[in-house]
Amino acid sequence: MTIRDIQRTASAEPFILPQAVMPDAPPAVEMDQPGRFALATPTALLNIEGVIEDDLGLQQAALVRNVVGFRDRPAPLAIDRGARRYDLRTRDDLGVLGVRAGDVLEYYIEARDANPAMTGVGYSPVTRVQVITEKDYADILQTRITADALAARYRPVQREMAATLKMLALTQEMMAR
Repeated sequence: MTIRDIQRTASAEPFILPQAVMPDAPPAVEMDQPGRFALATPTALLNIEGVIEDDLGLQQAALVRNVVGFRDRPAPLAIDRGARRYDLRTRDDLGVLGVRAGDVLEYYIEARDANPAMTGVGYSPVTRVQVITEKDYADILQTRITADALAARYRPVQREMAATLKMLALTQEMMAR
């Protein structure tokens, strides 16, 4: 660029201003809840949480849901165009969906950025939710409670065994001298 003074006299040398140009990256999309694989009953309220970020600004985003074997159902998210971050916090009522035990649901988030020359698209990893019966869920909870109670009962024994083994090692060390 050429700089001119108040009398419009140009500078002797042009002023060079370096610019660092970053290429546009597609949106970064993560789904935190549910985990990559989850279990749910047909009447469960499923928490869905995720984060969408873009370096230049988001154009649109959708939460995509499908039952395995059927087509995807995108639900547009109410993002502010040009926003660089969107935090997704919602719930899906499986009872309203009419799912049955044995169904497998898949969820993912899709986002597009606002680059007019080249639209970038980002996707979260797919989350799978296996729908199980209320009885299966109760059995899983009972097994977990039983295992936790058993582990709690044996923790003091484990500590005593560790202390005994430590004393035995010290005794052997002293006898070796």
